[in-house]
Amino acid sequence: MSSYPISKQCQFAYPEISRFSETFNQLEFQQKLRSSLKESIAPLSLALAMPFCAQGCRCCYHDKIVAANLPSLREYLDHLMIEIDLHSQWLGPHHAVLQLHFAGAPSCLEGAEITELMHYLASRYHLVDDKRREYSIEINTQAATRNSLALYKGLGFNHLNFTVSDFSLPLGKSINRSHSFDSVKELTEAARLHQFSSLNYNLVYGLAGQTMSALATTLDQLISLSPDRIFLRDALSFYSYCAAENQNFHQSCAPSEEEKQLLFAVADEKLLAAGYQSIGMECYVKPTDSLVWAQQRGFLQYNGHGYTACKTMGVAGLGVSSYSALQFFYTQNEGDIKSYFQRLDNNELPIARGVKLSADEKLRHYVVSQLVCNHWCDIGEVERAFSVVFSDYFSREMAALSALEQEGLIFWQGRVLRVAKPVRLGLAALCGLFGHAHLDLVETGVVAEGA
Repeated sequence: MSSYPISKQCQFAYPEISRFSETFNQLEFQQKLRSSLKESIAPLSLALAMPFCAQGCRCCYHDKIVAANLPSLREYLDHLMIEIDLHSQWLGPHHAVLQLHFAGAPSCLEGAEITELMHYLASRYHLVDDKRREYSIEINTQAATRNSLALYKGLGFNHLNFTVSDFSLPLGKSINRSHSFDSVKELTEAARLHQFSSLNYNLVYGLAGQTMSALATTLDQLISLSPDRIFLRDALSFYSYCAAENQNFHQSCAPSEEEKQLLFAVADEKLLAAGYQSIGMECYVKPTDSLVWAQQRGFLQYNGHGYTACKTMGVAGLGVSSYSALQFFYTQNEGDIKSYFQRLDNNELPIARGVKLSADEKLRHYVVSQLVCNHWCDIGEVERAFSVVFSDYFSREMAALSALEQEGLIFWQGRVLRVAKPVRLGLAALCGLFGHAHLDLVETGVVAEGA
């Protein structure tokens, strides 16, 4: 267990952020988007970023700006609409939007503002009223009301995402994110009255000062609400988004690696005992969930916003710091709001950096995606799709695979590589092996940069 610490569990995001470059060829990216309209009308995923918050907390996995410090929320909305105009020239009416993710803090918007934004989005993109669609919105449990949930349903959202740090009042106060179980229960009951398709909860573990008994109590309460999906979020993965003083707070008070493994074990045991199924390293769903159906049939996808049953051509990110993944191009928008405004004022897409996957990275991306989504990878399919001999191409990785097999983390079924249960550690090791190995190969000259 100690060979695969929890701090390495988020390695299945591929490509690594270190591959993104500010010298990224944006012209080539735009040309590829134009040509894609002639090649395909496949469905699309959209992700909107609302980086504002009524008050800062010590733990958040979104880039954010405290609303009180903003020059104008209205100014941001106006610029977001400019970006929507620019982006929709290539991807707008031609691709049905099957997945929409409104992240950050949409709750900071007034009802009229979010209604205006959604109507504007619908005028530029092909939003659909399809049972398969996943239109999700992040819910701030401290700001949401019954009326706001009713509005979100009326605007077409059918998935709600709640983030719960801990129901322990002292812990909540220490990170400036307090929410009582009763308030979350009230919102959950209101959401069910409005018949949202999926109620999803992000539960943060490994917080500074969090104990196993407190986490167990929070889990018992959360399970009693019968959410459709529960995501276990390692607090360590959020630290990079926090201000320096908050990072110092976490690092001085956070649980040790061994303590975090015990916290996760408690959560994993309780969720499985309650009848949830583990889809991946951090996702637990009810057996009737569409993600289970998709995984059983090989349709499951993973993007920067988690697992989805919607098979799309990629994700187009809109807003400050948002990520896009389209046609093997990965990009990130400007993270500084002034730079974001300036780029759009100049009628430019506000892309700050990006990367185009090389041939080697496309192959590794395929292997990682198969493992993350299916928990297995058919070696024969890899060889046919990429015209390689797996054992030769991945000769450096084969010895490590033997070690993982001896440790019981993986096993072979013919020429199919499978992850042993529980899958979490095996997935972390495999994704680190196949994903991050590319950087080692570039550094040692085995693979050329851009090959």
